[in-house]
Amino acid sequence: MAAPLLVADPADGNPLAVLNSSPDGTSTPEDLLDTSSQAPLVQSGLRLGSLTAEFDGSRLAVGFVYPGDEGEVTYTGDTFPGGQIRQWRGRFHPWVDGESQTYSVAFRFDFPPGISQQPAPAWRWAWNTLKPRLVPAELEEVRLSSLRLLANHLADFGPHRGIPLSMDATTGQTCEHKALFGFTGRNTDAAWFLLEGATDTRVPAADRERLREAGSAILNSFCTLRMNPPQAEGFDKEGQPYIWPYLGCTGIVYLRSLAEAGHSALRSWEIEKKAGRAHPSWRQWAEDLADFLLRVQRRDGSFARGFFANSDREANDSPESTLCAVRFLVECALRLDKKPCLPAAVAAGEFAWQHGHQFGRFVGGTIDNPDVVDKEAGTIALDAYLALADSTGEKRFVHYAKAAAAFAETWIYVWKVPMSENPTPHFPTDATTVGMQLIATGHSLVDSYMAFDAGNYLRLHRLTGDDHDREVAEILLHNTKGAISTLAHPYDLAGPGWQQEHWSLAPPRGRGLHRLWLPWVTVSHLHGMATYARELNRD
Repeated sequence: MAAPLLVADPADGNPLAVLNSSPDGTSTPEDLLDTSSQAPLVQSGLRLGSLTAEFDGSRLAVGFVYPGDEGEVTYTGDTFPGGQIRQWRGRFHPWVDGESQTYSVAFRFDFPPGISQQPAPAWRWAWNTLKPRLVPAELEEVRLSSLRLLANHLADFGPHRGIPLSMDATTGQTCEHKALFGFTGRNTDAAWFLLEGATDTRVPAADRERLREAGSAILNSFCTLRMNPPQAEGFDKEGQPYIWPYLGCTGIVYLRSLAEAGHSALRSWEIEKKAGRAHPSWRQWAEDLADFLLRVQRRDGSFARGFFANSDREANDSPESTLCAVRFLVECALRLDKKPCLPAAVAAGEFAWQHGHQFGRFVGGTIDNPDVVDKEAGTIALDAYLALADSTGEKRFVHYAKAAAAFAETWIYVWKVPMSENPTPHFPTDATTVGMQLIATGHSLVDSYMAFDAGNYLRLHRLTGDDHDREVAEILLHNTKGAISTLAHPYDLAGPGWQQEHWSLAPPRGRGLHRLWLPWVTVSHLHGMATYARELNRD
């Protein structure tokens, strides 16, 4: 659990909160590797505990169990949907003379009703009790090595240039020779930060021109794809337009990927324009996409989740991803003076708030795990509402952003889950899990995606004066860098800047389903560092 906290929020009566206020998490090699859940473990080295909730049809009982029974659903270590088993994982201590164990459990009964929809008071109780420790990172080294990683791995896709969708983080070898924008592919975002790095005097002069050439090559390639209506989301190995078959569905381009691509192309165009280099095709590409979105937006302000390629036809009519379009529309209004884009963004924001966000319901962030509760839905909402707050000056959007931020941060680990040398984990044993985040409901994997949001939490702090948001921003800025390979800590990775995409902190602890790097990993770090720095320098 991101925090060992359980809150029962009954329809009638006061909520009850239970917190393991001094969590240990130490376990044995047999437990850390156990993904079968078949036999109970009886071992003295088990130091973890469980929070429990049992409902008999009329009465809810909550409490704490040690050493960490798990049920009625447990996990095999796999991701969704095959990793869930409806059975108990039993853990027990042996009855041995001299055996001593200590656990601390705190209870609170004074939270207001509805705490499940507005989690900030309970979550901040856990935060303030556990006191997540900031671990400073060498940010400039991480930033430079990340930029070099992107520039060094530009590849040919027929006549086009791009960054492969996945590479082995331990060897640097390409595993999936496709180049995609948005979501996990993030090619146009990579181009944005390469071009930004090319203008930064802190970057060695020998690197700057190479970064600019790489960023320009990516944008020049992707801007050959039609965007009104969208043709594809990238290229295959031969350079043909390509769409990733998420969940086995072919020929669908998703709102999130489109909006992220348009936004990064627009920011790239602006960077080059300030440097005296015109790229009218980049601007036109973003403007074409904006025209498409304005045309397909529904009357209630919502957007469909995805569209069939080369058409306006909705492929998935779920409106849960609506906020994915907001930041891009706001930027089009501000940077291209496309006046219809701002009211379109406001309408989308208000729809999302009324549709579920006001009740603490944030879903629809990830493309490959559709319409489940996930942290990315919260972070996308935070970014969107901040864009609306800044562009309109309306205080309601600051309130909306606070709600999104409060939801999203409940996915952040605020305690250090211990690793074991045996079995050897993929996650570095000397790195902290504080700052890592669960990904989505349905599995127990963690990643560092919210490194992306360091600047947004700092912006929220500036708007509200709430120091807690600044603390969250600093954790996301620094602690998320602990698993990146550096000169001082190369780990077993391919070189400086590399990081594995994800891990599990449930069994098998510290290991991932694979050891791949995807472009989103590096883009998230670069985005968070850049937006945090811009917020510090804001007048």
